[in-house]
Amino acid sequence: MNHEIFESVKEFNRSHGLSLPKGLRILDLVSEVGEVCKLEFSEKTSGKVQLELLEEELGDCLYSLLSLFAEAEVSPESALVRVLSKYSARIKKGGNPDSGK
Repeated sequence: MNHEIFESVKEFNRSHGLSLPKGLRILDLVSEVGEVCKLEFSEKTSGKVQLELLEEELGDCLYSLLSLFAEAEVSPESALVRVLSKYSARIKKGGNPDSGK
């Protein structure tokens, strides 16, 4: 992940007074992921979703997730490195990377 993206989200939130408790950030993230789900299901029933709309909703998810990282004072880069290492170890053991089995 580009560290500049994370820093720009932190600075945007700081400069606009958008600090929130982690719990509210989690609810915001879940809400945004729900919007992507709604798009996926509407695509199944009413045709193709416009790329611009999907991009906007995924951008909302990314902003919410990076804001949560900032509020939790956790590095997204470190978290990603850790999880990829965990998944790699699971795959090497012949398991499914996301379930640990």
